[in-house]
Amino acid sequence: MKSLSGKLPKTVAVLGLAVSALTAVAATPASASTAATAGCTRPLRFYDVEVQVDNCSDGWVWMSTGTRFNGASAFVKTASGEVHEFQLAKNQANAIKYHTRLTSVYVCGNDSVGWFPPVPFRRCSSQVGL
Repeated sequence: MKSLSGKLPKTVAVLGLAVSALTAVAATPASASTAATAGCTRPLRFYDVEVQVDNCSDGWVWMSTGTRFNGASAFVKTASGEVHEFQLAKNQANAIKYHTRLTSVYVCGNDSVGWFPPVPFRRCSSQVGL
């Protein structure tokens, strides 16, 4: 009789790696290679917060946060003048599509200082035209 005790942990490990690979794919920048070579994407970095704006396909914004701040916000301005905030917590990555051309962006790191009570503050980059 064959024992499955050695195969079960291996199968679980392979499935776990497959699921983590799928979740990592969803958090990659919206523009893979075609848009980047076309010159209509703009990568930005503010401390350990990365933002990539893609105006080739109706205003995609991809953001990834690190451990420097408790969270981060990207403020994007559309061609119609509206300003939208895209927020993420620490150690996250996600993308959002605004369905319009974006004209500028700036990034803020959300943090707090002190112990009791902690005082929230934002450290922001300068506004970058797109």
